Amino acid sequence: MTAKEAVDLGFADKVTEDMRVAAVFETDRLPANVRAAFKAPEPPEAAMAEQIGVLAEKAGLGSFASIFSLRNDSLAKAEADIKRTREVMALCKAAKAEDKADGFVRNPIPLAEVRKQLIEARAAEDEKLPIDTTPKTPESKPPVKSQAPLSTSAVWAARRNNSR
Repeated sequence: MTAKEAVDLGFADKVTEDMRVAAVFETDRLPANVRAAFKAPEPPEAAMAEQIGVLAEKAGLGSFASIFSLRNDSLAKAEADIKRTREVMALCKAAKAEDKADGFVRNPIPLAEVRKQLIEARAAEDEKLPIDTTPKTPESKPPVKSQAPLSTSAVWAARRNNSR
């Protein structure tokens, strides 16, 4: 029976526009096939790039979301990439080289290579510092700065030359 037929036969007073209605009742005692008929439609799944962006935001790496989205073709790979990025950020922070983290994230290299480069950078920085091993006493004067800082590689080279 149509809505117009229902009005004509006296079952309804008037025909209205379509409206959305919902019934509220307990479904746990209904048979499975009936429960399936009443199941609410699931919202459409977000695009993978959006899901990766959400993962990056949750990890505090929202600024790299576009990199993760373009570089990974699955959520599992993106999660591994985010985990690696967090490790890189932690390594750079520990090495006091936070400025290098962005480059390591944008051009992914193995973590072992990241560690190696950070160690080499720290060693280069340490090499620049002068080494003063004179004991400090109240009578001692500050050491006279030499023209060039002491280089451990130069000391070992001189030692090798003297031992021959």
